[in-house]
Amino acid sequence: ISNDNAGGLVIETKNMPFMKSNFSLEYKVKVPQAVYLKVKHGIGEVQIKNMLADIEATVRIGELTVEMPESARFDLDARSKIGEVESDFGGQYHRPKVLGAKMMNETHRSEPHKLYLRVGIGGVQVKKQEAAK
Repeated sequence: ISNDNAGGLVIETKNMPFMKSNFSLEYKVKVPQAVYLKVKHGIGEVQIKNMLADIEATVRIGELTVEMPESARFDLDARSKIGEVESDFGGQYHRPKVLGAKMMNETHRSEPHKLYLRVGIGGVQVKKQEAAK
């Protein structure tokens, strides 16, 4: 874990030759709700919850799930090269080829947050966050 030059946080894990393929590692990172979030992930699952800022997230192979408050306003640009894209918030779903999918949803607010979500192989889900109990 280190700070990058732009004042962000970098978490990097490298596969060691002695690690087995059934190895599992989980990170839970808490950040301020209104901070720009950029995630670049190789293989596995990424879950992002309760953010109210711009999000740029890419996953090479795996699943990307973003949970947003129901009242959140955002422009959605989500794509998967091989896989599905789903959103509880609606939007224009497009399947340009036999493989892959994309979804665009532009809100009508002066400055909505931008969600830029990409997955190479796998799926993207944008869900409405469950109400706090």
